[in-house]
Amino acid sequence: PIYLSGCRSLLVLHGPTYCSRLWCVLEIFIFVAMGGAPGQVEVLPLRGLGGGRAQCGLGGGLARFRLSEASCSLPSDRTRMLAVIECSFGDEVPFNQMVQ
Repeated sequence: PIYLSGCRSLLVLHGPTYCSRLWCVLEIFIFVAMGGAPGQVEVLPLRGLGGGRAQCGLGGGLARFRLSEASCSLPSDRTRMLAVIECSFGDEVPFNQMVQ
């Protein structure tokens, strides 16, 4: 959070799995919660292996976000992030609503 609080903008390199990855969603959430405006988030879609752009849009992907379905590469990262979210929001429902 300390690095994000000092940023004037946030660059998101958005691919098909972006909205299902807890680290990614949490970084956007923290940026906005620390005073960044949604308009300061620049989204660049990544191109797929076939040269096409990522299929899911950031806004649409976040509108369908469910914390219970979000993944992390390391189970220990997920456990720590869920503990922080639980301490801040009580459970996943208000967090989901804020992200959406």
